[in-house]
Amino acid sequence: MKDRIEQHLLTLEAMLSRRWLLGLALAAIGVRVAFVTLARSIGDPNSMDAQNYLEIAENLLAGNGFALGGGPTTFVAPLYPTFLAVLQALFGKSVMAIKLVQAIIGGASTILVFDLARRFVRPGLAFAGAVIFAFHPEMIAVTAFLYTETLFIFLALCTFISIVRALQQPDWRRFVLAGILLGVTNLCRGTLYYLPVFLFLLLLVYRHEMKWRAIGLIVLTAGMALTIAPWALRNYTTFHAFVPIATGAGDVFWTGNYLPFDGEFRYRETQRKIKELVGGASLIERDRILMAEAKKGILKHPVETAWLWMRKFFRYWFRVYENVPRGEKRQRNWLIWSALALPHYVLLLFTVLAFIRAPLGRIEWGFLLLLFGYYTLIHVATLPVPRYRMPLIPLMAFLAAAGAVVALNRNRNEWPYETH
Repeated sequence: MKDRIEQHLLTLEAMLSRRWLLGLALAAIGVRVAFVTLARSIGDPNSMDAQNYLEIAENLLAGNGFALGGGPTTFVAPLYPTFLAVLQALFGKSVMAIKLVQAIIGGASTILVFDLARRFVRPGLAFAGAVIFAFHPEMIAVTAFLYTETLFIFLALCTFISIVRALQQPDWRRFVLAGILLGVTNLCRGTLYYLPVFLFLLLLVYRHEMKWRAIGLIVLTAGMALTIAPWALRNYTTFHAFVPIATGAGDVFWTGNYLPFDGEFRYRETQRKIKELVGGASLIERDRILMAEAKKGILKHPVETAWLWMRKFFRYWFRVYENVPRGEKRQRNWLIWSALALPHYVLLLFTVLAFIRAPLGRIEWGFLLLLFGYYTLIHVATLPVPRYRMPLIPLMAFLAAAGAVVALNRNRNEWPYETH
């Protein structure tokens, strides 16, 4: 069995070339373009998130600045609304044009998945992971929504590749580039804002890999901070408060820890309760109030909160969307649920197997594991929404490919599919 697997992998690797990878990327783009063209009703531009992004984009084009609801805002990170404004300036107010551009970005990300995967597994498995990503139903469907995910995943993959390169071959220029990319990615969606802290913790685990990587991480952090600084300065001069990316952390932290609602977002019920707590407070004051209320509840009910966090761990990793999101509670559509659940659970199973057999003694593998732990922690502490798992799907794609081969390998103590 092992020799047969090796032979198939060698054959596949011999076939691989830029032409094959480009063909896969074009196929991925084609599938996404077909989806957004045929499923026009999916991705309502009048939904809350999309509506806010579009309003800010329109204000930018009208010369009103980064504004929402008649005045300047810190409600969302700046890059995605700016991206929409650029597209509207080029193509007019066409939602379909935005979706088609996102389809191109999403399909092109397939090449980045291969590039990242090639640093961990041999080319055959990297290509298999790129194929999984290219045709993953969630990665196809999300391009139809005016959400940050498609652009964020593209930028996050660029960032992860640059960080892995810097860790594998330490050079201050690589750490500078990684820091700048991390800053840009956070300006699209601020979920990686605390990643430098965890990277320093990673060095404590891999002390034998320390060398001058600690200095490199300081350079990376400085690069991220300087990239974010102009936006943070705008927020400070406008609102007289330190807001590095955006407000809204209080909303998700309070919602995810409100015990009477079991840490669930209950749509109008949750919005009504938040309104009772914050009244007509500004966005910044709203964040402070909700953060304080959440901390108060955690300190008052530590055991119940700990049990809730355990349940949220399983929600984060095992929940899938029951139906198309429309801003209201969804009734399960078994066809949609099955199309999303089956690939997710299969990928999850083989990703776990890959990590069990992976060479975790190497720092780049530690970084990969760190990403899974980081995303799990921040969303278990806040809201474990299935959409927030999407940035990990590109990683799960090539890990699952490796895990599947490991499962077929009789010698389970080997990891014979590395690149080095």
